Amino acid sequence: MEFWGITDRGKVRRDNQDAYYISESEPRVLLVCDGMGGAKGGAVASDLAIKTFRTASGGSLRAGMQPGEIAAALQGAVRTANTAVYELSLADEHLSGMGTTLVGAAVNGDVAVVVNVGDSRCYKLHNGGIRQVTKDHSLVENMIDRGEITRAESYSHPNRNLITRAVGTMAEVESDVFTERLTDGDSLLLCSDGLSNVVTEHEMLEKAVSESPESAAKALLELALNRGAPDNVTVVILRK
Repeated sequence: MEFWGITDRGKVRRDNQDAYYISESEPRVLLVCDGMGGAKGGAVASDLAIKTFRTASGGSLRAGMQPGEIAAALQGAVRTANTAVYELSLADEHLSGMGTTLVGAAVNGDVAVVVNVGDSRCYKLHNGGIRQVTKDHSLVENMIDRGEITRAESYSHPNRNLITRAVGTMAEVESDVFTERLTDGDSLLLCSDGLSNVVTEHEMLEKAVSESPESAAKALLELALNRGAPDNVTVVILRK
């Protein structure tokens, strides 16, 4: 397997509140977090979520686990991260209200288990196509589900950045999990909304399929920057 991750503050923001992680041992764990809550709070939330998730998942994941066991371990790591961010936000008034999105994947052989909270996404690239694995926890996604707006209208909706679920904003958080089978040549692409808001799925597919993970991640970041990158941009790519 090949892996690569990259992050950038973009063209508008002064600080980078995104963070990512790629483990060095099996099962491979990939993680992207997009913090919120002011310049300081957002960066603290994403960094703390990464660190606590990394420690918790490292202590519970092992090679040979069944998908259900991996899912339970990942959701447990999300709860640990949520508690850490939430308790720090209560303890420090300067960090009050901070939180972060989270999307992660644990890859064990030909199985990938994906977990998410918020609107950072995971895509699967397979057999010349691309599909969004995760579902955003956002206001516009709820509006689409209710038939109030179309998917196309959601891209320009004024409230498209409002999320309905985040790590650290409440004492407890629910995460969603998805299981994917990977065959040789398949890729997983994890990203913050700084990429997905300005780069289309077709463009992601074009870059990620034709290049190495390193080249693909750099090309996607460059594309976002060339379009003004109004938000922080983070891309993590795994290719089997």
